[in-house]
Amino acid sequence: MSTIVSVRHANDDDQPALRELSARAVATLRQVYRPTPVAIGAKHARRANRQCLVAMIGPITVGYLEFETRPDALRLLGPMVDPDHRRQGVARALISQLIAIARNTGTARLSLATIEQTGNVEIFTKLGFHVVSRAPVTDAISVKNEPLVDVEMELVVSSPAGSDHRMA
Repeated sequence: MSTIVSVRHANDDDQPALRELSARAVATLRQVYRPTPVAIGAKHARRANRQCLVAMIGPITVGYLEFETRPDALRLLGPMVDPDHRRQGVARALISQLIAIARNTGTARLSLATIEQTGNVEIFTKLGFHVVSRAPVTDAISVKNEPLVDVEMELVVSSPAGSDHRMA
């Protein structure tokens, strides 16, 4: 039996659930790295330009994906899935909705950056993204005092009638 995940745009009433979900989801990332104070400040400064999709299983908020529109792409910022609901299609549903938004707005691609040591490169690869570049991380500190690698990824979005996009 498959889990039905619905996705919609976030509203003000979602904020308490999103804050709680973020704290739970980020806890696993903090076992790998911590952002620098400069990175945290920059993230908060850009927040006004973001949009947010919310994933629900029934009445439960199980994930969200912040994104912003850039001239060349929709940029994913902080996709989060509740640890208790991972591997249930939540990230796939959020990405699928963002692909639909990209197609409706004529945007050719989705882009994101992730830290390689989190294991997220493999997750995003399974969702159809490919690696564009790798570089040393400059805005986060490794918990284990090891070098971190920032991975830039993208997913090319086809037109609605095209077949360029395939999610694995």
